[in-house]
Amino acid sequence: MNLKTAEPNREPQVNTVCRAIYALIDRSYQDGSHQRYEDMILRLANIAMHATDAFNPFILALDERLDQCDYAGALLIARAMVQQEDVLLGAAQGISKMSSNKLQ
Repeated sequence: MNLKTAEPNREPQVNTVCRAIYALIDRSYQDGSHQRYEDMILRLANIAMHATDAFNPFILALDERLDQCDYAGALLIARAMVQQEDVLLGAAQGISKMSSNKLQ
């Protein structure tokens, strides 16, 4: 996504919770409504919040943007969630590699 214009840029793979949220927000942006996707966004948001508290501020901000039908703003937040998720996954992979190296 172009962060200056908040234009959607399709995620190549929807293989994580945050990427799935991003994809649903992107569809909401395209449709001009999130009602069709609201239940799934809520379910995925709950999964993200239960995984780590790091996503809680993002989810709250995302909820505010969706309530205001600010899909461009919601896309920015969803994009930031994907970036945070990538950082967390990278850190987890690094820890996993360190643990496996110690076992060898």
